Amino acid sequence: MADQQYTRVPVISSWTSKINWTQVVASVIALLVSLGIPVDDSLKVNILTAIPIVQGAATWVFRTWFTKSVTAASL
Repeated sequence: MADQQYTRVPVISSWTSKINWTQVVASVIALLVSLGIPVDDSLKVNILTAIPIVQGAATWVFRTWFTKSVTAASL
């Protein structure tokens, strides 16, 4: 059997996760744009198209360079 190696990492609450908050903020913006903000329909389409692109890029950046801890659910 191969030797096992262990690493200690800080475990944080899911409420403090930058990735989770990125998803929440993007979802709320999409909801507000689609339901409540009185803007031109073409602008709504542009915003709603850009949200998942920015959301995905921000999640990738946070996960790649700015995540030094894990949540309990990811163990």
